[in-house]
Amino acid sequence: MKHLILMLLASTSLLSFADNHNETAGNKLFAIETQLCSLNNGKTMKQYQAVMNQYYRFADKHKFDIVGVRQTPLFTNSSPSNPATHDFNERWVSSFEESGSNWELLLNDPEGQKIMAEWTEVATCYGKMSSGYALYMDAEAMNEDDNRIVTWNWCTRKQEISWDNINQQHQSIAAEIEGKLPNIAWLLYFPQIGSGDAPGDFAHVFVYPDMNAFMAEREWFNNQEGWRIQDNYYNTYADCRGDSAMFEEVIYRPKRN
Repeated sequence: MKHLILMLLASTSLLSFADNHNETAGNKLFAIETQLCSLNNGKTMKQYQAVMNQYYRFADKHKFDIVGVRQTPLFTNSSPSNPATHDFNERWVSSFEESGSNWELLLNDPEGQKIMAEWTEVATCYGKMSSGYALYMDAEAMNEDDNRIVTWNWCTRKQEISWDNINQQHQSIAAEIEGKLPNIAWLLYFPQIGSGDAPGDFAHVFVYPDMNAFMAEREWFNNQEGWRIQDNYYNTYADCRGDSAMFEEVIYRPKRN
């Protein structure tokens, strides 16, 4: 469904990559559909949510195996000279197979078509199809936490660095910081379809259960020399824009019998 929006993230498919609290995720990528959305003139979030509720019922009815999250700004890279271009984003996480079957239903089922039409009446959204990879995930915490803090850092690998080089470095950092940070997930986000204007080759996405955990990471970064890891990464492996932070709300989980 075109109305789908953001990150992340704790779908059944994704959770299969991280079976316990300390396990680094496997090597299979998953689908992320992102929508960058703004309400249309005269429309309210209450009206938008009413349409979304119809979609949730449709997803329950057809047993969609997806997770949806909505992100709104907390600390961003936007400014008066670089204003935000949308009000919020939503991301929907699933397997590629699940995403395809869900779209088929939405495009061909009369009820799905009606929901999509009503969705475009209340909001203007720009859709992107991307993939994600979990370097680390605390599956239990991700399942239990519906309101969290997510940081994004868009990066482009340096020309002399191969993808194999940078992938090995990501695995090395994941091993080095294991148990030192209060994050419940570290994901890599790769823009693909509809992402010609993406601000980088990929993004690092860190998920924290609350502001206390987020600020504990800031303490580690600033006063326990965590910054040295970032400094080496920036100097050697990738050029990055710097972190931004978002509030994240889980807006849909698969309904289980």
